[in-house]
Amino acid sequence: MILFRLGDVLADRYQLAKKISQGGMGAVWLAEDKVLNRTVAIKTVNQNMLEINDRAFKVFNDEANIGAGLLGHPNVVTVLDYGIHHVAKMEQAPFMVMEYIDGINALTFINQTKAVIDEETYYYISLLIASKICMAIDYAHKKRIFHRDIKPLNVFISKYGFIKVGDFGLSRFFDEFTRTHTVSQFSSPSYSAPEQWKGESYEEKTDIYQLGCTLYHLFTGQRIFEKPIPALIYAHLNECPIPPKNFCFYMPEELSNVIIEMVSKEGIDRPSLWQLNDILAKELHKNFNISITVDKDDYKKIDIVCEVTDASGDSLKYGSETIITFSDFNEVLSEALQLILNDITTIHITALDEMT
Repeated sequence: MILFRLGDVLADRYQLAKKISQGGMGAVWLAEDKVLNRTVAIKTVNQNMLEINDRAFKVFNDEANIGAGLLGHPNVVTVLDYGIHHVAKMEQAPFMVMEYIDGINALTFINQTKAVIDEETYYYISLLIASKICMAIDYAHKKRIFHRDIKPLNVFISKYGFIKVGDFGLSRFFDEFTRTHTVSQFSSPSYSAPEQWKGESYEEKTDIYQLGCTLYHLFTGQRIFEKPIPALIYAHLNECPIPPKNFCFYMPEELSNVIIEMVSKEGIDRPSLWQLNDILAKELHKNFNISITVDKDDYKKIDIVCEVTDASGDSLKYGSETIITFSDFNEVLSEALQLILNDITTIHITALDEMT
């Protein structure tokens, strides 16, 4: 029996409008909240998953509670609701309602953006993304919540320049079905820590390893180990990766070193999140200059630039506009990110100096 269909209304409120993705465990739907007139995202579970484990409802509910426990942080995808969809008299299925992020994930950003903007601009925008991911994970850890599946696919970038981390705790749901803490078909091998490959218990420092792999991919444009299994397993267990600075000219040694420390084979050797955050903050705490160039006859792009930034439409019609932001790196880098997501890639960001 198909549990969820296009057009279904869940809990007399959420109407399924489009299936965004389908995986081995479940699907993600775009839906309309008929009560508050807003677009939301809904996670559902496949029928076969419910049939093979009688604890599925409780585990899925627990994970919804974990997500709800992070409510309020600006860099965490918000869990809005949880419910049971009654398909027939004897058939029902759980669903989770989350805020919908209108934009792209970080993997798409890496694949589509790194090759089309200059290296310095990409580095500083990646710094902003890395900082926001770090804040989200740190917030969760302070609440004793582990993410368990940190990777670029679970980092979302909205068209308004906001960065959010999603899917907190859902790998615990996967573990329930595989009955193991090892890397399974539902895991992310390229970002999995040595202790996961060994089947050892998951801990806070496992998140640190996954975050290190994610940041390595973000800054360099390549995974920390580009190998097929089983060579990938051997690499995560035994090999030392090439320092990310070798592929990222603007990255300082300090940041390169801490990323390498994050992927240490033993959890005890991995740094804390505050150490990473301090380095990211130091790199971001600067004055930035952003230059934007658009075709003077491309009125659509000129309108977008004027809407996103404080640029003057009259000056842009002559071919370029330079904006200097003295204190708010969040603003200038977020604006640059918004422009890139609107296909305006002829921008250049320069760090002028460190702020005093």
